[in-house]
Amino acid sequence: MTIDLRQLGLTEKESKIFEIILQHTHITTSQLSRISGVSRSYTYEAVENLAQKNFIFKHHQEGKTVWSVAKAEQILQASQNNHNQLKKFLKNLKSETKEIEHILSPKLTKPKGLVVLDMEGTIFYKHYKDSFGNTTPSLWTKIAEYLGKEALELEEETKQKWTNKEYSSYVEWMADTIKIHQMFDIKKHDFDKVIDMTKYHPNVKKTVETLHAQGYATALISGGFKAQADIAQKELHIDHSFAACEYFWNEKGELIGWNLLPCDYEGKLDFVKLLMNHYGFTKKQCFFIGDGRNDIHIAQAVGTSISFNGAKELEQVTTFQIKQKEGKEDFSEVLKFIK
Repeated sequence: MTIDLRQLGLTEKESKIFEIILQHTHITTSQLSRISGVSRSYTYEAVENLAQKNFIFKHHQEGKTVWSVAKAEQILQASQNNHNQLKKFLKNLKSETKEIEHILSPKLTKPKGLVVLDMEGTIFYKHYKDSFGNTTPSLWTKIAEYLGKEALELEEETKQKWTNKEYSSYVEWMADTIKIHQMFDIKKHDFDKVIDMTKYHPNVKKTVETLHAQGYATALISGGFKAQADIAQKELHIDHSFAACEYFWNEKGELIGWNLLPCDYEGKLDFVKLLMNHYGFTKKQCFFIGDGRNDIHIAQAVGTSISFNGAKELEQVTTFQIKQKEGKEDFSEVLKFIK
């Protein structure tokens, strides 16, 4: 290498990892660890750091998460303080080997578009057909039902308060509902049992794999629980995931804390805008698939929106509507609307 990559703000190990990625069109984290001799834990940290610095980007190849080098302009923008050094580096790099000329090719610079998925009722079956007012069927209700009749009645009261606009925000509504979980002494094994009750709609995994193969980035944005979103992200290899409530448990399985994000209703749109800015996508490059009244704002903000067996209110604002009979759901039908 004709330039010390540490001059571009990389650590010694990050430089080593980056040089290896340069020699491959795409490569997995485990392959990087094996070739570099760097521990897997540090390799994971290094690639995340490199991605944050816009030197590399993550995408999918044959169902695997792989890393590739970012386009030259992105790296230059990321290293403005070392602009001249980096231009020299890229020039020398191109002349040294033809194998890494893909770093200047627009084909692998970023995904062709962003597909945003709702969680409950969209990729997962919903536990209830519908809900009243300005609410949607959700795992919050299923947890309350599991905790007993009184807990369910109290949870239904919070829905009425939300519909009556008695809460200042979605976060306040969640905080009020968490008090019910505390009141009835929810334990981790109770919570996990309810999470495990949720099943994917048919062909969800196949559909997400197809989207990745076509060059789309994927995101999951939900007003539900991070534990459920984590399962989906891991099993489906979803690129980005935002879920509204994360619970923390002690060794006895007792609820000891939580983290709340305003990523439902209007708040979903804020997270979509964050990703649009990250990728530099226009509205036309963004797609949304959802099913609930809480998805109306995000559906109106993207170029193409799809109601998947959704509420009538959502169908009125979406670009396309999929209506399937109960028990005949097939998530892959969304693919014909994503071009």
